[in-house]
Amino acid sequence: MDRGRLIRLGPVYQTRDEHGLEELAQRFGTTVWALLELNPDLAHLAADSLPIPKGQEMCVLPGICTAASGMVMDDGGVLGA
Repeated sequence: MDRGRLIRLGPVYQTRDEHGLEELAQRFGTTVWALLELNPDLAHLAADSLPIPKGQEMCVLPGICTAASGMVMDDGGVLGA
């Protein structure tokens, strides 16, 4: 693989309208921090509280084990209701 080549490691979402990172994080059951980790090119938008433009592609890995799913992890790393 060539150095600097971008690869996709998960689903790609293309925005249909302008969206805020917080809105998309909530929609996909993840956090703004996680979205920015997967999409560092969007950090400038978050820093200035700007919306993500229509048509922007971004990597999204939806959260599946979150408090939103009814499960919470305690300090010992154990999931419970």
